[in-house]
Parts: sequence; structure tokens; C-alpha cells
Amino acid sequence: MISNKNNKTIITTFTALIILFIVFAVLTISSSATSKSPSSDDDQYITMGYNIYKYGTFSLDKDDKPNPGPTAYREPGYPTYLALMMLVNPILNDMSRSELYEEGLKILRYMQIPLVVIISFLSMYIIVKITGNIIYGYFILFLIGSSNILEVTANHLLSENLTTVFLLLVSILLYKIYEDNKIYYFILLGITCGLLVLCKFTFMFLPIIIIILFIISFFTNWYKNKKKTVAGIILFIILFSTILGGWMTRNYIHFNSFTTGGQGGIVLLVRAKKNLMSFREYAATFIYWLPGGTKINEKVFVGYFNENDFKRFNDDNENSFLYIARNERRKIKGSLVESGYTEQEALVLTDKIIKSEALVEIIKNPGRHIICILPFAWRGIFIETGYSYKLPGSLLTIEGASFMIILNIFLIFAFFYQFISCIKRKSWGIFFILIPPMFLFLINSFLSHNKPRYNIPILPFLVIASFLLISSFFDRNEEVIKKAEAAKKFCKE
Repeated sequence: MISNKNNKTIITTFTALIILFIVFAVLTISSSATSKSPSSDDDQYITMGYNIYKYGTFSLDKDDKPNPGPTAYREPGYPTYLALMMLVNPILNDMSRSELYEEGLKILRYMQIPLVVIISFLSMYIIVKITGNIIYGYFILFLIGSSNILEVTANHLLSENLTTVFLLLVSILLYKIYEDNKIYYFILLGITCGLLVLCKFTFMFLPIIIIILFIISFFTNWYKNKKKTVAGIILFIILFSTILGGWMTRNYIHFNSFTTGGQGGIVLLVRAKKNLMSFREYAATFIYWLPGGTKINEKVFVGYFNENDFKRFNDDNENSFLYIARNERRKIKGSLVESGYTEQEALVLTDKIIKSEALVEIIKNPGRHIICILPFAWRGIFIETGYSYKLPGSLLTIEGASFMIILNIFLIFAFFYQFISCIKRKSWGIFFILIPPMFLFLINSFLSHNKPRYNIPILPFLVIASFLLISSFFDRNEEVIKKAEAAKKFCKE
């Protein structure tokens, strides 16, 4: 039995490490928080958040007036979170829109710190649950808490960190359902899945994958109580459909369309345009999309790829794939506005039109689309940009292009290795945990131009998979040592 003294030591150590982590996380993120003006994406989230808080409307209208015009262009999840932050913080409560931009953005950025802390603790829970090793849990806690990309995302007021929280919760609930299919886990999963989709519509089809897994489980020996499983699946579908259906119904009322949002079309169109890259451009992507890719081309490949091979991937270039796609969207939207549609109605209809156009282009060239999955998957793996802990008067940072390339390749390798390995070993608990992030990475590689930012929510899972891979080598070494000691003892006897 563990003595009371040992119990107190364990609790004290645990508490001290948790406090230390929170202090480090707060200092790391808050030290880089600024009052700088937001980029276009941040600006739209902040605008929507302010309008939700002030007028109770999902709107991109920047004029302070009652009943601002509604929008369905962006997902409502993250703006609702920002509105909640404005509500609970007394300093932000009475700020006008201009005051928020002048004085409130830094405060709002400080209030993103809890998201990184929650992400770290949920990741710690997963690794401890899988391995039973609290030491690995502490490693994960501090490693993810020091992630540079999570810090950057928090200070840009982007939706990825909130999405990461819900993605981790979905994976944990899937694991709990596999472990013990209690009804309330299905209920919580339906609600969490709905909230996840409202943060990123990319996850729209994840529930279908989950339902297929549940149906497979029904016809296997995973769950003995078949009635409870069926009831759970039905509740999951009802709750998810209610949450998503509420948003889609709202959009039908305003825009006469059961749409989820207005960005899927442009992402798909950019991908369709990039599918048309030349062979040299195709080869160049594997260098250009590396961290520090152009410098690597100059130093390692001695300029084998020239400026023209990279030119159409540079988003600032007027001949770039992105510019061409956006220009098409601009023209279609402009013509719709001229014909009498409002700005937001035109956005919804434009999204439908360009999505259809993109699908036609992809269907015309299915071979090209499939071949291009590889470079886009390659582009999407370079997520992490460094690790740092900032303390008053000091800075500890691990970064650099070479390190980041090696790190990200190792992380994605460990992720796929664990996914395949858990299927071979029939470790279905880990399989359920990795299904949601695997879905995100594959759907981004298959249907988008897969900016690394799109994959930020899978970062904790990459780190977890890496620790599982590393720990497996330690476990094997321990087994070998134990067998060797047992053999020596046997020989002596």
C-alpha cells in the first residue's frame, strides 16, 4: 500500500507541475500578444463576434446599427466564442467597435490562452489513458503548451485552436464509447460533433464515418448490449442533426438555401486550378512547400528550379492559381450583386456556382486530381513552426528550417505508423482516437489546397502518436532486459 506520506508527495508534485505549466503557458502566449490590426480572416471573425455580442446576429456588417445584415459566409462557432469572451470580460463589455480595435484586441488575444491550456490537458489525458504513464503525460503537457503554432494561432484570433479542443473531445468520447458504451457518451458525442462542425465545416462528413464505425461495431462483438448501442446511435444522429440543422434552417430562412457556409467553393476551386500545374511545377512543390523552400532550392539544388516554377504558387502574384480562382469568384459575385442580390445573398449563391465549376473541372481530370494528392499531402504536414517558453528576461526557443522539416516529417510518420499499427494489433481504442484527425488530414489532402494551417487541429495527435512510437521502443528494451535477467538467473540456478 502507498503511505499517506507518499500520497502527499505525489499530490504535491502533481500540483506543482500543473501550476508550473499554467504559468509557463500564460507567460509564453501573453508575452507575444499584441494590439496589431487583424488580417482579413481574423477581422471577419472579430466582426462576427462583435455583432453576435452587440446585436445577437451572425453578421459581417461593420456599421454599428440595429439589425445588421446576416451572413452565412463563415462558420458561427468561433465568433460565438469571441462574443462570449466579450460578454464575460467587464473591460470589453462597453467597448464600441472602434474601441475594440484600438484597445480591446490585446485583451481578446489574452483570453485565447485557456484554449491552449485545455488542448494541452486533453492531450495529456489521452496519453495517460493509453499508456498509464503520467511521465509521458507531463511531457505531452509541456510540449504542446510550448507549441509555437498554437501560440501564433491564439494571437491571430483564428478558429483552429477552438476546433482543436472539440476535435480532441470527439476523439476522447469515441474512445470512451469503445471502452464503455454508456448512453451519455453518445449524447455528448452528438453535441460535440455538432459544435465541431460549426467551428469547421470541413468536418461535415465526419459523423458519417462515425456512424459507419458504430454500425460495424453493432455487427461485431465490441458491444454486448445491442439495444443500448442502437439507442446511442439514434441519439447521436438526433443531437448532431439538431445542432447542424438549426444553423442550416437559419440560412434557409435568410438565404433560401440549406447551406452550411460560403467558403467551401473557393477552396475547392483553388484546388481544381492547382491540379492543372505543369510537371516542373509539380516537382517544384516538394521544394517550394518546405519550410525555407526557396532558400533550399538556391543552396541545395543550386537553383535547379527557377522563379517560373514557383511563380503560380505565390499567392501575391496576379497570375497565381489563388488569384485566378478569387478573380473568378469576384466576377460571379459582382454580376449577381448587379442583378439585384444583396452582398451576402450573392456570396451564398457564388459559393454554390464555383463549387459546381470546381467539381466539373475535377471530374474532367480525375487522374490529375489523384496524382496531385501527394504534393498537397506533403504541403499539409509542415504544421509546427517551433517550440518556445518565454520567461521574464529570457527566451528558450527551438526552431529553424532544418529542425522543423525533420520534426514535421517524423510527426506525420509516427501518426500514420500508429494508425496502421493499431489496426494490425487490433488496438481499437487508439484507432478510434486517431480516426477524427486522420479524417481531417485526408479530406484536406483530397479536396483542398491543404495549407498547413488547415491541419493545426491534428497537431496534438501527431505529438501523441510520436510518444507512443518512442515509448514502444523503451517498452521493448525493458522486456529484453527483463528476459536477459531472467535467463541469467535461470543459468545460475
